[in-house]
Amino acid sequence: MFQIRISAMKVLPAICKDSKEYVPKVTDILAQLLQLDESDHNTPTNTLSQIYKEDPVGTLKTVFNHVSSTDDATEREKCLQFIYKKIIKMEEKLTSEIYDLLLEEGKKIIPVSWLS
Repeated sequence: MFQIRISAMKVLPAICKDSKEYVPKVTDILAQLLQLDESDHNTPTNTLSQIYKEDPVGTLKTVFNHVSSTDDATEREKCLQFIYKKIIKMEEKLTSEIYDLLLEEGKKIIPVSWLS
């Protein structure tokens, strides 16, 4: 069962590359899978990174949308860790458009109580 899940995740970037309309749904599913335990965590992380390289704006918007729509603190934390560790560290893909998107979406998820 574990190998089937890994194999399925590894095919997703090719599907998204050929059909961009699947990027939001696939990204949302992978964002949910980021909360898997550490041994299973690498595959969705790497798959999301590959999809990000093909469609940075769509991937990032979907991950931020997932962060703002879930009530699970662990899920939010894992998604934000992915953004920080994988996206922000990919300096070659951090264009001004992505930088602006990070700022805009980041401001939306910061609770007002943190600003006080």
